[in-house]
Amino acid sequence: MMLAADADEYFGFDLFESGTEDDDRREFNAKKRVALRQVSQFLRQFPFDHELYRGNSRQTLPKFLAEHGENCVDFAFIDGGHSVATIASDWQHVKRAVKPSGVVVFDDYYTDGPDTNKVGCNQIVEKLKHDVLAGADPVLGGGRVHLVTVTC
Repeated sequence: MMLAADADEYFGFDLFESGTEDDDRREFNAKKRVALRQVSQFLRQFPFDHELYRGNSRQTLPKFLAEHGENCVDFAFIDGGHSVATIASDWQHVKRAVKPSGVVVFDDYYTDGPDTNKVGCNQIVEKLKHDVLAGADPVLGGGRVHLVTVTC
């Protein structure tokens, strides 16, 4: 996405290696954690600067806003925690960071599968003008998950 957008800066937020099994259960995470150092090393091969924030996005996104101010990014991709509570918190901060003409993409929009009262972005994006992108991935245990765009 960064290359397609011809972006010159990337800001990433994740628990990275500091995540715990409790975090994985609370956030419905089924993927292994990757160390911040490994992600940073991977990103160095691309023609853009990057800054990574390790920790819970409920703390790191406010820190980012304090450092960079509002309306400072053109594009945001929300795909960290999978609980409704975390996605709602991320959205509250990200919508302040994105410029008025910017775009936010949410992952974890379910057309069937998990209980969307607990997991996914459905509750948040259904209150907003949004577009479900073509294509879907299968969900472990059944169902389909999509990407959704919201224009700020």
